[in-house]
Amino acid sequence: MYLFVYGTLRKTPSARGNNDAHQRLLSQASYCGTAWIQGQLVSLGAYPALILNDHAEARVKGEIFKIAEKDLQQLDAYEEVDPHSNHNEYQRIQKEIIADCGNAYSVWVYVLNNNSGNYEVIESGDWCA
Repeated sequence: MYLFVYGTLRKTPSARGNNDAHQRLLSQASYCGTAWIQGQLVSLGAYPALILNDHAEARVKGEIFKIAEKDLQQLDAYEEVDPHSNHNEYQRIQKEIIADCGNAYSVWVYVLNNNSGNYEVIESGDWCA
């Protein structure tokens, strides 16, 4: 199974903050490459959130990792997602994306559950830029 990450879980260092989460949670995962996903990247302070929009011109840059199914529980805990509740800050969903190398992936991605707030938009779409 595959995971698309765009913020604190990326292996690419960010000037915006510490990315030790990658080392703790994805150091054993296989890196598959970079990709873009349709939507908007917003800042929630120390970390970003993705607002999906399949019709938006805006895109969000991230990285794809191959992970074991058992790793999802630990990732859900990190993202504070209860898969049996709709009252989380994030929601984990599956999405089809095309990596920069041209390969298609069905990935898990964490998206903002309530996108009605007034958030700072990261215009570049890249948390690590």
